Amino acid sequence: MRAAVILPCDQPRVTRALLDELVAHYLASDKPIVACAYAGIVGAPALFDRSLFPELERLRGDRGARGILERRPEHVASVPFPDAAFDVDRPADAAALRRDRSKEIE
Repeated sequence: MRAAVILPCDQPRVTRALLDELVAHYLASDKPIVACAYAGIVGAPALFDRSLFPELERLRGDRGARGILERRPEHVASVPFPDAAFDVDRPADAAALRRDRSKEIE
């Protein structure tokens, strides 16, 4: 395995097209990390080269891989993905997602 994608399960607007874009940027760049840019941050979903697996394995706590992204900005290529800012953490978020999806069907 050359790389892995960190993909939180609470970001329902992630698409296969986005994942394909992360991989394409990884293959085209010399950066070991490709992360999504949204809401003024760079974060997950993010692709990490296997050279970073040991560092990922040492992660503890609930910050996830954000610390790696912050410590290594020169190693990060970013892909704009504003929809990553929407995540489902509360019942109100789930209700908003249902409303959005029902509008898509109309």
